[in-house]
Formats: sequence, C-alpha cells, structure tokens
Amino acid sequence: MIEIEDLNKKICLIDGDYFPFVVLHCKKLVDIDGNPMLDDDGNNLKETKSLQDSFNEVDQLLYNILFHCQSNKFIIAFSKSFDGLTYRHSVDSEYKANRKDRVLPEGYTEVKNYIIDKYKAVYRMGYEADDVLATLKKNLKDIYEPIICSHDGDLLYLEGRNFNIKKFEFIEVNQTQALHKFYKDLCVGQPGDNIKGIKGFGKESWEKLINSYYDEFNQKELIIFVFDEYVNKYGIEEGLINMLKNYKLLKILDNLAMDNAEELIQKL
Repeated sequence: MIEIEDLNKKICLIDGDYFPFVVLHCKKLVDIDGNPMLDDDGNNLKETKSLQDSFNEVDQLLYNILFHCQSNKFIIAFSKSFDGLTYRHSVDSEYKANRKDRVLPEGYTEVKNYIIDKYKAVYRMGYEADDVLATLKKNLKDIYEPIICSHDGDLLYLEGRNFNIKKFEFIEVNQTQALHKFYKDLCVGQPGDNIKGIKGFGKESWEKLINSYYDEFNQKELIIFVFDEYVNKYGIEEGLINMLKNYKLLKILDNLAMDNAEELIQKL
C-alpha cells in the first residue's frame, strides 16, 4: 500500500520533449502496465487520430508515469531555443546539425502548447530540458525524492534513481556509472547529437581504456586518462581545445534559473 507521506515526498521531473513525438507517432505509447496501447481490434494505434485524442494520450501517459513512480507531484520541462539555437550551438555551430532536415510531426506545436499551458511546464530560454531537469533535481533533492523521468540516455545516466518512460522501468545509477557514461561519450562522441569524440576512438577503445585501470577511480583520475587520449591523438593544444569543446557540449548544466519561475512556484 502506498503511504500518503511517500506520495508527497516523491516528485517526478519529466522530460516534456518526448511527449509530442510519442503520442503523434504512436510509437512506444504504453498503458498503465507498460504494454503497447491497442485499438478496439487489438492492433497498434494508427496515426490517424484527432488532436483531442493526442491530448488525451498525453494525460494518460502522464498518469501512467506518476502511477509507476508512486508520486502525486511532478514538473514537466521543455527545451526552448532561439530559432532552433541553444547555448550549445555557441560552443559548436554544428551541434545537432544532422537533425536540421528533420520534419516535425503534424500537430507537434499544438500538443506541445497543450502540455505547457495545462501543466505549467518550465523552461530556460536557450537551454535544453536536460539542463532544466538537472537543475531542478539539484535544487529539490533536500526537500523531495526527485525522480528523473525521460527516454534520453544522458538524463537516465545522471546519478540517482531514474525512470525510463520509453521502457517503463527504473534505473539506479551510482556515481561511478554516471562518470563512466559521461567520459565514455567524451571519448567516443554522440553521433545522434553530431558530437565528435576522439577520431578513431570507438567503444572497443573505451573498454580497453577502462579495463586498464582500477574500476573505482575518481573523476580527477578519469579526466587525466581521457586528456591523455586527446593529447595522443591531436597534440596538447588541439587536444585541449577539442576536449573542452566536447566537455561543454556533453555537460548537463545544473545551475539554471527558470524563465517562468512563477509557474514553477505554482507547481510546488
């Protein structure tokens, strides 16, 4: 049985960027048990549905997340950009350039606005939902038990207890696992975001690097090992420039102020 005290203590920090895509594409839309939602004939839901159907599915998806996380408190965060540009584009103009021709699904703006208006979603102009959620987690951890709810691997590998809203399962991440994920991306890169790592350095190279050292090394030692790899490939000056650029691209910020702070206060 869920205690009311537990419900009030937990707070779901939800990645809103995922919602419009999942309800409009009918991909990975799941019921309260995490099973694919079907139509009356037992088939996967078709893409031919009204906006109101999509709104209803947003509500249902949110309810399912809260049910599984055993929480009655939540904050939804969205990315907000200046004509598609964020802080990370100032670091590298080619950030996410591989997505420039992506076509948003029909109804995307309407569904996003529905979520923002109804649930008082929060944001910081020029930053991504990842940064907003990491900031909220840091600021709320002394008051609540924050649970990051996302499909994004970067957020799901932040230290703590997180909920995968695509697979409907929890993931527990310790400090070592979080550090390994970050520095692996720093070496290998993230092709999905067009972030280049060390040229010629792949997953096998990372495993070889990790296996060469004691598993529980700290952040200071990790950064030295990674820097050595950059220097070996590019030399000291170019290696430092490339590593710092990728570090800024990959680092999720946790010190933002919300542009719509009054709505955040209402949520709490």
